[in-house]
Amino acid sequence: SAVEAAEEAKLHNIRVFTIRLSGPHRQGSMGSMLRSIASAPPQQYVLSLTDTKLDERLFSELSTIVTTGCPQPKTCICEKGETGHPGVLGKPGEPGSVGVPGSKGSSGEHGLNGRPGPE
Repeated sequence: SAVEAAEEAKLHNIRVFTIRLSGPHRQGSMGSMLRSIASAPPQQYVLSLTDTKLDERLFSELSTIVTTGCPQPKTCICEKGETGHPGVLGKPGEPGSVGVPGSKGSSGEHGLNGRPGPE
């Protein structure tokens, strides 16, 4: 619907104007719909085709938007700061699962000869 599309546009910092075809009658479902489609405040973004100063008002609003700039998404393209101090160590984790036995190692060196046994 137009209301949902306008809400999505407003989430992306797009300003939405509506122009009513009749006079400044603000009551009724059409007036309510136009107010919900337009950006806030409605007295700034809901205009009327019968307004003799429509072109001046629209030009003024658009000029303000152009001169003040459109709001940009919040992004930070800054240099990295210094590395902070290390945090507190956490508690030890759970022991891992038993793995596969390793391969047989090489033979060790021969040891010293033992004492002679009893006769």
